[in-house]
Amino acid sequence: MAKRDIMVYLAGPMTGMTIEHVTTWRRKAEDKLAEAGFVVLDPARGLMFLKPEEVVKDAYEDEFTENKHVVFERDKFDSTRAEILLVNLKHASRVSIGTMMEIAWAHLCGRFIITVIEKEGNPNMHAFVREASCILFDDPEEACDYIVRTFGS
Repeated sequence: MAKRDIMVYLAGPMTGMTIEHVTTWRRKAEDKLAEAGFVVLDPARGLMFLKPEEVVKDAYEDEFTENKHVVFERDKFDSTRAEILLVNLKHASRVSIGTMMEIAWAHLCGRFIITVIEKEGNPNMHAFVREASCILFDDPEEACDYIVRTFGS
């Protein structure tokens, strides 16, 4: 498979965070990975109707493309079809249920899971997260560099 065909899904907490916080690391990762020829799947892509300071909800029932059923099915589809899951749990203030589901789905499908998380103090640091992750980083840029180096040639 050529590197341009490799899909990377950008998983990480969204609920309760500002849209700016949710999208900043994803934009940086997408720029770096797309430049290297990867296809990037971003679960925040449907949230562009929010203002930067607005806090993300788990679903938007008034939005056809962001209601709970659509979000659940789209994120399950994307996290299982991508070959690589880049999970950024850094600076999480609470456990991200959606991200844990995405990790579980991807792991069941044999996907390569790269997790960015602090070594201590993160509420998502759990034995299951460590075991499902193929490799851990504490910096998202280093994780992106690893993807480019390892899967980009």
